[in-house]
Amino acid sequence: MSDSDLLIQANAALHALVTGQQMVECDYNGRRVKFTPSNIDALRSYIAELTARINNQRTRGAIGFIL
Repeated sequence: MSDSDLLIQANAALHALVTGQQMVECDYNGRRVKFTPSNIDALRSYIAELTARINNQRTRGAIGFIL
């Protein structure tokens, strides 16, 4: 499945959660993952990651400080 297909699936899952469905499933890193309203932020992060890959952008990592 292409990143574009995965993005369509993930956006549909997000829409379902936002509109009241209690659980959705979608492919995430090669496996089937269940998302619920309690982990909706993980789904949004996955959508951002897919969007960045499609647009050939780098995703931002954690910021560290060296003292």
